[in-house]
Amino acid sequence: EATSARQAGMIIHDEVLPASLSALADARKLIRRALDDLRFPEELKGDIEIVISEAGTNAIRHGNPAPTSVQIMVMANSRGVEVNICDNGGRYDALEQELNAHNGMPDLMAESGRGLALLKMSSDRVCYKSSDGWNRLTLFRRHVRSRLKILVAEDSEATLAMFAAMKGQKYDVITARS
Repeated sequence: EATSARQAGMIIHDEVLPASLSALADARKLIRRALDDLRFPEELKGDIEIVISEAGTNAIRHGNPAPTSVQIMVMANSRGVEVNICDNGGRYDALEQELNAHNGMPDLMAESGRGLALLKMSSDRVCYKSSDGWNRLTLFRRHVRSRLKILVAEDSEATLAMFAAMKGQKYDVITARS
């Protein structure tokens, strides 16, 4: 799906910007206007905004060394929208494992950890690669989600994980511990 977005899709936005939160916010607003003009569904536009905000902010704030540039490319085709967030900061050696292992939102009182959960919930597929001095986080979101979303609330972590695994085969699962 991601390859077909590049091959048979339309580039909505492609920009290299300084690695600053204000430049990221400006780019997000431009992308939102472009998605509005193209009449994308509201849920999809919101998810794309979350992806850009979370992935870009994490790269800028937590890169070690910090990036000096960030590239945002948004492409669409008949299946969905692909967002590539690239930065020239330090590699995220554990990101792929964290993306694969992260299940649901952390405790609401936790100081961090919501970013990866938001990225996964807002995307149908997320992958990370690092090459040639650039980190590339690629997120794909279908135009229309065919699976229903369900919320599983359970205070027992083991039971929550069991229900999420069972229901995750058929539904998009959102988990909460309280």
